[in-house]
Amino acid sequence: MPFSINVCVFTFLFLMTKMVDITNWIVNYNLGLTAVLRLIFFTLPWLLVFIIPMSVMMAVLLTFLRLSGDNEIVALKSCGMSI
Repeated sequence: MPFSINVCVFTFLFLMTKMVDITNWIVNYNLGLTAVLRLIFFTLPWLLVFIIPMSVMMAVLLTFLRLSGDNEIVALKSCGMSI
């Protein structure tokens, strides 16, 4: 669940950086909605190269923060399991 939320948030943030270019295409070049959506669709694989590792890192970080906050790491260590 945290991974999918992070992917959505990071995708939104990365697309917001491209929003100036997209509005420039719409205003100056009179592109239609389908052309803009197609450009965004073809840009997404290049963005996912950066988004997926960042999302994995954030999901792992949030998982360990949750384990630490609920003192479950202490319980795992007392059972003899290592991190």
